[in-house]
Amino acid sequence: MVQFCCHLIVVVLVTAFVAEQCHGFVRIRIRRRRRAPVCNSEAWASWGACSSNLCGRPGNSNRNRKVNCGNANKSERRTCNPPCNCQVSQFYPSSICSATCGAGTLKQTRFVQRLPSNGGRACPNLIRNAPCTRYENRNCETNTWASWSTCKFLHGSCGPGTQRRHRNVRRTKLCRGSDCPALDESLPCSQCCPTDCVWGEFGPWSACRALCYGSRYRYRSVVQSQFCGGACPGSNVDSKTCPCGLNGDIGGDNDSETPLENEDTRDGDVSDISDILNRQSAEDEENENDSLTRANDVLMRMTMARKSDNF
Repeated sequence: MVQFCCHLIVVVLVTAFVAEQCHGFVRIRIRRRRRAPVCNSEAWASWGACSSNLCGRPGNSNRNRKVNCGNANKSERRTCNPPCNCQVSQFYPSSICSATCGAGTLKQTRFVQRLPSNGGRACPNLIRNAPCTRYENRNCETNTWASWSTCKFLHGSCGPGTQRRHRNVRRTKLCRGSDCPALDESLPCSQCCPTDCVWGEFGPWSACRALCYGSRYRYRSVVQSQFCGGACPGSNVDSKTCPCGLNGDIGGDNDSETPLENEDTRDGDVSDISDILNRQSAEDEENENDSLTRANDVLMRMTMARKSDNF
């Protein structure tokens, strides 16, 4: 009986049993367990959104599943960190406008203030080209005037002409600045040309006023004066000696002068000749010495002729 019971114990392991020893015998009491119910469950759903949407502040996230028995877990919870997006600064100019007069472009740069985490949005572009407008106005500036040039004559080396002077541009104008003033100036100039005077034609000869060795004259006048250092060569008076002859041997030119020596003159008074010579000297001061010398010579010859006649 005991062997059977032991055998039975071995066979019936799947059930609960209780063995009791009683008066040297083993008494086995068999009790059957209830079989656990079978649970059918679905797969877990995705985790839900984090309860916190503030970057850096943790929250909770849940997920659920369906089950058909009451003892299985139907939901789970875990701690979560919300996503942190990249945070950047505003754009700042990092270059000057490419234009100097009007529309152009410039480079702008911004900086990362917070890197993305927990699946946050990535950082955008940090550099861009932006439109700009720039007017760099500057007036034209010139150097001082150079000295005036020498007079450049229209013809030759004198007369009317022109002087010039020039100045250079020191800084050109930019954009809407003022234009450059005139860089060249000119003014009229002149230099007189040396011109000699111009004489008119001589007038007629004057009459001879002396009987012998007198002078006669003719005159002219200036019709155009000299200027600018010009000369006036020549004289306004022209003169020549009147003809005088003795015994018809000494005669003058053929200008219709009346010969001064004839028979009446030879027989005349010597004092008359002296009077004539005196009048000649008064009228012709320039040839005074020469006239006196010639008159004395004539007087001596006439005196000698009278003495020879007396003998």
